[in-house]
Amino acid sequence: MSSALTQALRALRVAAPGREVSQDTDSPFARGPSPAPHNPRAPASPTCMAPDCRRNSSTNDEGVTVSPSLEDVSIPPSFLCPVSMEIMSDPVILATGHTYDRPSIQRWLDSGHKTCPVTGTRLRHMELTPNFALRSTIADWAAENGIDLQRTRPSEPAAAPAEPPRQAPQQAAGRQSANILHGHDEIVWALQPAPGGRLFSASADRTIRAWDVASARCLGVLSGHTRPVLALALAGGRLFSGSYDHRIIEWCPESFRALRTLEGHHDAVRALATAPGGRLVSGSYDASVRVWDVEAGACCGVLVGHAGPVRALAVCAGAVFSGSYDASIRAWDVEANRCLGSLEGHTGAVRALATDGARVFSGSDDASIRVWDARSLACLATLCGHADNVRVLAVGGGLLCSGSWDRTVRVWSVDHLTCLQVRVRGGCLGGKFGREVEGGGGVQGGARCSRGAQLRQRLERRGLEGGSLQRARAEGPFRGRAGAGPDPHPARVRLLRRHPALLGPGLRALHA
Repeated sequence: MSSALTQALRALRVAAPGREVSQDTDSPFARGPSPAPHNPRAPASPTCMAPDCRRNSSTNDEGVTVSPSLEDVSIPPSFLCPVSMEIMSDPVILATGHTYDRPSIQRWLDSGHKTCPVTGTRLRHMELTPNFALRSTIADWAAENGIDLQRTRPSEPAAAPAEPPRQAPQQAAGRQSANILHGHDEIVWALQPAPGGRLFSASADRTIRAWDVASARCLGVLSGHTRPVLALALAGGRLFSGSYDHRIIEWCPESFRALRTLEGHHDAVRALATAPGGRLVSGSYDASVRVWDVEAGACCGVLVGHAGPVRALAVCAGAVFSGSYDASIRAWDVEANRCLGSLEGHTGAVRALATDGARVFSGSDDASIRVWDARSLACLATLCGHADNVRVLAVGGGLLCSGSWDRTVRVWSVDHLTCLQVRVRGGCLGGKFGREVEGGGGVQGGARCSRGAQLRQRLERRGLEGGSLQRARAEGPFRGRAGAGPDPHPARVRLLRRHPALLGPGLRALHA
């Protein structure tokens, strides 16, 4: 046994040449027990906490005074970041109340995580609050123990490109996350740009957030509604929000304080717009449109005529247009509080309105987009292509963008009423599809969609160009009809078998 211990000590002497070991005897007990390896995160032993052991410097064998390292002191556990397990240099508090080092938790959030690393709880917001008290305590502790936090701070990944393949995914995730404003806990229902590069967003989490677009930083959270916030508008230099709680709240866009509440609607306030003269217009699920005097904060008109909830509002050529679930659009003169006319043609609820100054574009549950002249109220064209409800419209730069429940965004030329592009998540389905409208047959002299053009577009979009309807009828949804023959392209037939709704109910009726 004595020989084995002696060999072990000799090996220790070779592994740690800097430690002085007595050479005058082979007995291990003459040298005293070998020191146990030090764990910097383990609680300090009673002897290490003695006053004579807490020194700010020491002298090495050459007589040079050196500062102690982290190996020589005991680090309080509260000073360590739960992610990196290093001393925090910039402690910040997460939404759950836990404190982390800013670089570590920021990398965690930039990687797409929306939970607390310690508890796994989903974060209500992504704001990081500096923990000045803990930072000061850590600085005092480091000064008392002679610890240089700059020297002991771990290097940032960006400053150490030793392993570029491992850092590239994090950097790519950071660039992608820079375009996303994190903070809301539920669906975002409305956006409102504001002067000074700011943006306001309304959410089902009952809050409104103010953002600095350039830095993607949340400037403030506006709380006051008791149910989801559905609509936003700027009028008279103030911000207005409509909610499921039937109320409209007026906010100061600078201080983010609630100024007053406008009440009158009997159901959810779903749409807001600024009318000529600086008045505020609100559309509600109670099927009414109300006009408000912004300065007085009072309702100065109630416009009634829709038979269903009012879903969208738009202002064009001095008139206010309202789209409703009753499949109609109405034009209003808000000065005289009277209806100028009703725009009929859609067969489904009108959920979106947009204007280019002279024309009004409407999106509906009938999967079509109609173009209306704002003065004559005539339907100029019907744009077909979407396979499901059209929920969002936006006009700008000579383009019309439409978003649908078919999970695509279509880009149209406003001048030529032509579909230029179909955007899907992760890419684009193609370029110009050609004009998708034909003249004649529409309400008020408007145009109607060509069902044949709609079929050709759907076939092209799914790589079926060149396939005839007769071939599709052979073994597809029209199997057994007269004149049907075998399809020389079985891949097309299999696709139509798996997706019989590809041709749509309108085309089935056409060939019934």
